[in-house]
Amino acid sequence: AAAEKRPARILLNRVPATGRLKQQIAAELAARGLHTLGAGLGNRTAFTTAFMQGLAVTEAAPRGVAGLEVMASLEALLPLMKENR
Repeated sequence: AAAEKRPARILLNRVPATGRLKQQIAAELAARGLHTLGAGLGNRTAFTTAFMQGLAVTEAAPRGVAGLEVMASLEALLPLMKENR
């Protein structure tokens, strides 16, 4: 990404819903000059449940926490994608 002068962000996936691990990981990445997307995906059973139904979590439970996390991640990604056109 740096060689192509494109912004890069790390999307944290399967992070615990409680505790400080997410913040600790983000702080460690920032200390190394790496940036997280801000939004992230928790370690939620809704993802597995939706998959077993052949659906995306945004279809199975669009207003659930997992569905909202996916939408927040998308909203955080879109400006970066538009920047690179």
